[in-house]
Amino acid sequence: MQSLEGWQAWDLLIKLSPTIERKFPVTEALKLGETLGYDTQAMAEFLPEVALGVALGFKDLEQN
Repeated sequence: MQSLEGWQAWDLLIKLSPTIERKFPVTEALKLGETLGYDTQAMAEFLPEVALGVALGFKDLEQN
């Protein structure tokens, strides 16, 4: 990630990764980001992409 907001989205992924089973918890990530003072507009842009990456990763694991 090349920006502060990108780092913040990555930080949320790392913080929430122990809770991920099959789907990234976007709503919880947005709430946590807001609590941490992260830019909520930027998180609303980045976190759906993070969720897509997580979903694709699980799909790839299932296929291999």
